[in-house]
Amino acid sequence: MSTDQAMKMIDQIKAKMMAMYGVEAIGRWHDDASESFFGDDKMLLASMLSDVQEMIERGLDEEARLTLNRAKWLIREHL
Repeated sequence: MSTDQAMKMIDQIKAKMMAMYGVEAIGRWHDDASESFFGDDKMLLASMLSDVQEMIERGLDEEARLTLNRAKWLIREHL
């Protein structure tokens, strides 16, 4: 695989992550969130779901969708 092909593949992965999760690297997001959040992954998940409720109430549907996808990733990978 050439460097150009590898860079194109990386860009495609980043685009997919942005579309699904709203971040370029979901693992890095988790690391950053874990460092700045006081509590374990269960507490982080509860906080995220609470945020989603507020987002829905405020009509922030796309942000709610992305946050739910990050929450599902957290459940799948860490709980």
